[in-house]
Amino acid sequence: MSEILRKMQFKNNRQILLLNAPSDFNNHLKEISQITKVYSRCKNESGDKFGFILIFVQSSVDVKNYMELTKNSLESDCNLWFAYPKKSSKKYKAEITRDLGWEFLGELGFEVVRSISIDENWTGLRFRHLDYIKNITRNNERLLSVKESKNNKISN
Repeated sequence: MSEILRKMQFKNNRQILLLNAPSDFNNHLKEISQITKVYSRCKNESGDKFGFILIFVQSSVDVKNYMELTKNSLESDCNLWFAYPKKSSKKYKAEITRDLGWEFLGELGFEVVRSISIDENWTGLRFRHLDYIKNITRNNERLLSVKESKNNKISN
C-alpha cells in the first residue's frame, strides 16, 4: 500500500474521489491507481457514494465549493480529507491554515480528527461528522462545529 494511503487510513475502498489534485501529485496518483479506482468527478458509473475522498484546496471558498459539490457523494462515515498548502511551501500559497478557513465544514457538523504531512507542499486534514465521533478532546475554542451529536461527549 502507498505511504500516503497508509497515513490516510485507507481501508481498501473500492473507489476514491480525488478532486483538484495538482500536477505534482501525479506520481502518488499512479501508485494509488494501482490499488483502487480513482475518480475525478462526483458521479461514477454505478452511482455509488464514496467512502474515501481527497480534495486539494487553497481557500475557504474552495472548501465551501468542493464540499457543496461532494456532500451528496459521501458515504455515511466517509474518510474525508482536505489537503492544503503548508506555510513552508515555496510552490503554493493559501489563505487557509490548520486552524482557519474550515468554518463551513463545522456548520455541516464536521470536526478535524487527524492531520498528516502528504509531502513537502501539502498537509492533509481528515474531517469526520460529529455523529461518528465518540469523544472530542479539545478546547471549545478550537471546535469547528456548533452543535453536539447524540453520540459524542465533548471534553476539555
